Amino acid sequence: MTPTPYRQIGDICQIDIVDPWPPIDIVPRHLYPPYTQHYPAYHQPRREDLRVALENALGGLPLGEFDQKLIELLILWGDVPTFAGLLSWLHRARRAGPL
Repeated sequence: MTPTPYRQIGDICQIDIVDPWPPIDIVPRHLYPPYTQHYPAYHQPRREDLRVALENALGGLPLGEFDQKLIELLILWGDVPTFAGLLSWLHRARRAGPL
């Protein structure tokens, strides 16, 4: 049996592998891997959760005024599957290195 790369500790998912941002093969239900994990009924992602996840993915990247407006638009428009895909792309692109 292959060991799972994730350990569930209460509502927190701890990642134990080198590749924490695998390609997504399913419709994501969570902002972070494992994407199949549903949020508990008492904690559905709020706009602030989307903001924090996106700011973490963009960490260290200089942002202009238009960038900030785009972030606000994405947060207002975003849903978990769309955001999870976007976040996965950003994290995997960073790991891939320069273009």
